[in-house]
Amino acid sequence: MSTKPSLTSYEYRAVAFLVGSALAYAVVSTPASAQEEQELRGITIPLGVYDTHNVWIGTYAGSNGYSGYALHPYDGLWYLIGYSSKGIGYNAVFFYNNKTCSGQPYIYISDESPKLLTFDGVKTLWAPSSIKDEQIVTVQAYSWVGSCYAYPTSQQGIYGAAIAIDENADRWVPPFAVK
Repeated sequence: MSTKPSLTSYEYRAVAFLVGSALAYAVVSTPASAQEEQELRGITIPLGVYDTHNVWIGTYAGSNGYSGYALHPYDGLWYLIGYSSKGIGYNAVFFYNNKTCSGQPYIYISDESPKLLTFDGVKTLWAPSSIKDEQIVTVQAYSWVGSCYAYPTSQQGIYGAAIAIDENADRWVPPFAVK
C-alpha cells in the first residue's frame, strides 16, 4: 500500500504580479523530487499551459479571454510569457545606446514582478541578463519588428543586457490549452 507524501513535499510560492491594471496571483509549485511528483499525481496542483503536443509551457497565471499569461522558470526566477490562440506573444522591443540599433541590445526592467519574457517572433525568448546586473543605461534607439527607431533625445532608464534564454520557443505549437 502506497501512502501519499504530505503537501510539504511540494514547495509552494505565491506570486503576485500585474496583468494590465489588475493585480493577479498565482501559486507556483515545484516537486521536491521526481518520485514525489509521481506520488503526488492524485493531489490537485496549479493549472499549466500546454501546447498542442502536450508540452508544458508554464504555470497558468491568468487570462483576459483573448490572451493569457504563463509563469515560466529561468535561472531561479519566474517570468511571464504572454500567449494567445496563435502562439507566444510577439513583444520583442530591444533598446540600444546608439542610434543605429547595433551592438549590445538591452531590455527594459520594469518595477513589476515577475518580469515579462520577450519573444522575437521567430524562435527565441529573451530576458535581462540578471535582475542583479541591472544598470542605468542611456538609450538612443529601440528596435521592434526588425526596424530601428531613434529617439529625438536620449532616454535614461534601468535596463539589463538582453540574453537569449530559450532558442527553441518555436517548438511550442499552438493552439495552447490550460489544464
